[in-house]
Amino acid sequence: MTDNIISTAVIIGAGIFGVSTAVQLARRGVNVTILNDGPPANGASGRSLSWLNSARMRSEPYHRLRVAGIDRYRTLAAKNPDADWLRFDGGLTWDADDERNEIDAAYRHEVSIGYDAQRLSAQDVSRVVPGLDTSGITPQGAIFNPGEGWVDLPTLIGLLLKEFSELGGVVVTDQGAAKVVIEGGRAIGAQTANGDLHRADAVVLATGPAVPKMAAE
Repeated sequence: MTDNIISTAVIIGAGIFGVSTAVQLARRGVNVTILNDGPPANGASGRSLSWLNSARMRSEPYHRLRVAGIDRYRTLAAKNPDADWLRFDGGLTWDADDERNEIDAAYRHEVSIGYDAQRLSAQDVSRVVPGLDTSGITPQGAIFNPGEGWVDLPTLIGLLLKEFSELGGVVVTDQGAAKVVIEGGRAIGAQTANGDLHRADAVVLATGPAVPKMAAE
């Protein structure tokens, strides 16, 4: 095996990033093991609002990344037209009525980069989003982004894990936090809290906000 060929991989973390990465690798013939300290989606993926958007003011590279993500989810939605866990009904935002209100600046920015946005008053909102209590919308109004959506990540993770299993992937859960094992200056696998070592050509950290600390170690 040469250094640029990966035939085995260990992924630490069974949230949406870890599981989707595992499925992509498994589709390409890589033998993958996922290690998670508890059940899948027990971290941020199980608590996230999972809003599919690139609203408000972001850097250009981050905006492009988010728009690419929306595109992938739209492809997924086209393949699952009856899914009740993935919808594109649009997104509505408004700010508090104080000096922090940035609705006007946010709207101008979104329009300037070609992001589909509509500036609405409370009265306008009631027509666009029937049934919504608009009493909380501040005088500066709201922004409606018709191209936005949401996804129920635990459901999606469950579907991806089903495919992952069918592709021969292995999921190890409830064995405590795993750590990367280093030998000769490179990762050679990961070890669970109970001492089990899972050797691999590459290790992927997909533990959300814990990644910087784990990488530093």
